Order: sequence, then C-alpha cells, then structure tokens
Amino acid sequence: MEPEIVKPMGVHLSSPSAGGGDDAKTSTDCPKRSLRVLVTGFCDWRFKNERVNIWRVRDNPSGRLLVGGSCESPPVSLEGVLPRILNKECPADWEFSFQVLPVIWGASFG
Repeated sequence: MEPEIVKPMGVHLSSPSAGGGDDAKTSTDCPKRSLRVLVTGFCDWRFKNERVNIWRVRDNPSGRLLVGGSCESPPVSLEGVLPRILNKECPADWEFSFQVLPVIWGASFG
C-alpha cells in the first residue's frame, strides 16, 4: 500500500493504488494549513592550533548562508542570502525558523 502524497498549501492527493482514483481528495476537501519549516546551518568545526569558539561562523557554508557574513558569537539576526530568498519567494503562509547550531564533536557519546 502506497502512502498518501501530501503537497504543500493544503493540497492532498492519493495515488490510484491507495484508493485515490477519481474520488481523490482535492484542496477544497481539506482544510488549508500553513507550512512550518526549520532551516539549520552550522557553525565552524574546530581546527587544530586555533582558539576554541563553538559559535564562530567563518568557513562553514551552511552557517554563512544563514548569517550572511562571519561572526564570532551567537548570531543575533540571520540576514544571509537563504533567509532573504525563502522569505521573499515562498508563499506568505509558510513559516520559517532559522537556527545556527554549534558543531560539538562527541556530543552524542554517552
């Protein structure tokens, strides 16, 4: 059995093999829900012989896409190219949360 295909903007479609066929749900049958998206970027990883700063964003492209430049402390605002493009080009009811996370090696070890 195939899972139901859910598209953004409240449009729900079912595949024919899942019983969709002609009676598949359309956007008028389903309540419209806004889309919530978490976008994460990461701070720099540690380099040997450098001062440890878990919040530095200088070399990691995923962090720079969110921050926009380099920083040495937790970013207060995220004004990079990715937040600007997503907020401008995506539908107004899409809610984005942007987070820059430190890279802490061994954090998952007990």
